[in-house]
Amino acid sequence: MKKLLYITFCLIILMPSAPSKSQPSCSTTYTTKNIYTPYGVLVQALVYDEVTESMNYQTDNYYLYDEDYDEADIIYLDIDKPSSSSIYNCHGYAWHMTPENSLEPDLDEGVTFGAAQAKKYFTDGASYKQVDSPTYPGWIVWQNQDHTARTISSSNLYRWRSKWGCGPLMEHDSVTTPYALSEPLKFYKRCYRKQFEKDWIVDDTLSVCKHELEDCSVGTNVDLTIEYEDWLKITGIFSTGSGAELNFCPEN
Repeated sequence: MKKLLYITFCLIILMPSAPSKSQPSCSTTYTTKNIYTPYGVLVQALVYDEVTESMNYQTDNYYLYDEDYDEADIIYLDIDKPSSSSIYNCHGYAWHMTPENSLEPDLDEGVTFGAAQAKKYFTDGASYKQVDSPTYPGWIVWQNQDHTARTISSSNLYRWRSKWGCGPLMEHDSVTTPYALSEPLKFYKRCYRKQFEKDWIVDDTLSVCKHELEDCSVGTNVDLTIEYEDWLKITGIFSTGSGAELNFCPEN
């Protein structure tokens, strides 16, 4: 009997063990914050307090050691800190915290909001426009779940980046997520641009969906071409120098 107990004890000691896998820990305390779509429509967001670093590492491990997410990769913005965070969710990341041409979030602008507020970004009349397939830069909307992702490159339009609730920032395909796909996805691109007090001093060509110029000017002998899909709005004072050439071109 002693020999059997000794052998069993040794086996337990020598067997490798994976880190504990705990359910995601999310903060429950928050303040409110008003933010705005690019076109200026009010969005009501929440700013959650952060949980402890230890809790965020546990949440990282929850996804890291789950075989369902083997095809997804955790993105660490800082190698010395966990990826998981309670201060922002997928909508805050995709619609508010990242500029059009970057996937790096501004953590000082960390916010959380739900599907109803996220919908304002692509229904405010200008900010974003639905397209038939993913584009880069592009936004992906789950219609049956509360989730938004962003495309990561023009070479692989079906590999996306999104924040998983209060969990980590992830790169993944369309099916390797906690979010079911029982309805078709919808794809969007950024549409609206506004130039405020812009002074063009060199030749420039802009191609946009919807464009607004407010209190702008075009310098002497400068050629400015604006190609637009839907509309071009000019407000305030718009001045041109001598020899300036303006081309406002609606796209067919």
